[in-house]
Amino acid sequence: MYLRVSVPESIYYEAVREKVLASIREHGLLQPGDRVGVAVSGGADSVAMLRALLELRGELGVVLSVLHFNHKIRGADAEEDERFVQELAGRQGLEFHGSSADVPAYAAEHNLSLEAAGREARYQFFESFFERKALDAVATGHTMDDQAETVLMRVLRGAGTRGLAGIYPKRAGIGCGGGAVGCIVRPLLGVRRAEVLGYLGGLHQCWREDATNVDLQYTRNRIRHGLIPLIETRFKPNAVAALAQLAEVAREEEDYWEAELRQIMPAVVQVPGADDCRLAVNAARLAAFHPALQRRILRECAQKLDVTLDFEHLTQLLRAAHCGATGKAKIRTCELPGGWAVVREQQELRFELRPRREPPPCYSYRLPIPGEVEIREVGRVIRAFLRPAKPGASGYNPEQSLDPAALGPELVIRNWQPGDRLWPAHSKGPKKLKELFEQRHVPVAERQSWPVAASGGKLAWSRGFGASAEFQPACGSPQVVVIEEHVVHPRREQGR
Repeated sequence: MYLRVSVPESIYYEAVREKVLASIREHGLLQPGDRVGVAVSGGADSVAMLRALLELRGELGVVLSVLHFNHKIRGADAEEDERFVQELAGRQGLEFHGSSADVPAYAAEHNLSLEAAGREARYQFFESFFERKALDAVATGHTMDDQAETVLMRVLRGAGTRGLAGIYPKRAGIGCGGGAVGCIVRPLLGVRRAEVLGYLGGLHQCWREDATNVDLQYTRNRIRHGLIPLIETRFKPNAVAALAQLAEVAREEEDYWEAELRQIMPAVVQVPGADDCRLAVNAARLAAFHPALQRRILRECAQKLDVTLDFEHLTQLLRAAHCGATGKAKIRTCELPGGWAVVREQQELRFELRPRREPPPCYSYRLPIPGEVEIREVGRVIRAFLRPAKPGASGYNPEQSLDPAALGPELVIRNWQPGDRLWPAHSKGPKKLKELFEQRHVPVAERQSWPVAASGGKLAWSRGFGASAEFQPACGSPQVVVIEEHVVHPRREQGR
């Protein structure tokens, strides 16, 4: 969908232009002679950024080109976005570089959300220009509103100051081996989205509107269209600017502590030879620091190994660091993401990469109602049987019963998959099974082979969580379905 707003050329024109120029100069985003790829999706923010940089390119002394990445998510609309951007580049006499990827397939393959998968694929496209030394910088159209949304999302996830730093105005390109250079810059971080729309209106410049920007299944959209307007209406009118200021303060804090850590780390952390994938932290020296600094040291160690630690991981590691305070030799192991573990032995915390375990095979079986099926992958038998519905009778529990009419003649018994949802009894609606695992502290190693029963693409039952409220028997049902799980009988095992 093409959009255009008409407003008088007023404060927006000069305000946006001056804010972009000030940001570029303050943060050293671009230098004379830089070859800059402007990432243009077709949306208002990126189109406004392109128009602003076009006006400033003579003053900045930079060479511009246009980059566009098609995520293959929105079908014909995405193709129209690409045509729009290519035509816009042509009208401005700019070189156009387009690329695409099947982001939904990439998300499924790498167990990522669509948003995370799209970001990874898009930035891989940008990095390819740095690897070929074809560009010096890529400019993206993140605004002050994007910054505020990012900070709020991270607050809700329990981030520390590193997370609160939000979107950086400039960051070095990643994965650029062989001496290649490049950076990602965000010239619009000091500009509000309303200013962007006013600026485009003053230029009589249209843009493309992405329908997914109002899809409330995405957390960012719920924050953008629900939480921030509520905060600005009921609590703080300039909340977006305040959150952007918080990010700036957090970035300055991080810059300071990074310099401090460079001085402290060598005295606390030992790095073995380059071929040894381990780090060793002196537990006694670590424990002598303030807890805030202890966390930063451990996070820095993990970051060197490309491991992400959450608050619970850090809590476990700090306990391990202090467990030898009595002077007795103790050993304690903390499991970390990515196959890493930290072992406390004597006066060391050792980060070690454990041998990679092959994931349990995926499985899928049809279970007739009534009937049973043996799941060899987990050594269990799943049974579904019919029983009379007798409310009030001993042993009858409607919350663990299913409606035969809602299920059909059979169920599919398979292992849990990311994104699966179940509606637990006494809850307001379906919840991700991953969240239920975390609430019950189900070990990560057990989750992948966790059996569930599906009907019509929805979960009707799950080990440990029982029947879905969505399939509970209707009032007056003469029969109900009950699912049970049993260990494979030893004789049956021996007889294979």
